[in-house]
Amino acid sequence: NKKTKNMKIDIKQTTKVPLQIGTLNFELDFSDDKLINLADNFNGVMNSLSEVDSKDFEAVKQGMKTVVDMFIEEGAFEVIYKEYPSITIVTEIIEKLAVGITEEIKKRGVKSKEVVAVEAYLKKNNKK
Repeated sequence: NKKTKNMKIDIKQTTKVPLQIGTLNFELDFSDDKLINLADNFNGVMNSLSEVDSKDFEAVKQGMKTVVDMFIEEGAFEVIYKEYPSITIVTEIIEKLAVGITEEIKKRGVKSKEVVAVEAYLKKNNKK
């Protein structure tokens, strides 16, 4: 009667990445669903933000809220803006988040549906 040993698998990678913005702490979610959503919506959201009339303060603030909440989590913009009530500072945060998240998405190998569709098309048409 041999006793069966338990198999143990250590998982060092997590889908949660700590994020510190000044004195504030958040966790970025890099689960598959969140990454695919970011990859699919990133360009559209950033383009719509760039089209906002820079003289319309409330529209700029609302656009930034959409981006920050999409990147981090719902309600993150309000927390950040309360601590750092400056559109200039929030713009800098968004730029750094965009770069960091883009690098993380690439590192994890997630592609937007547009990239996947183009690659599938090219693969199909190069088999001739």
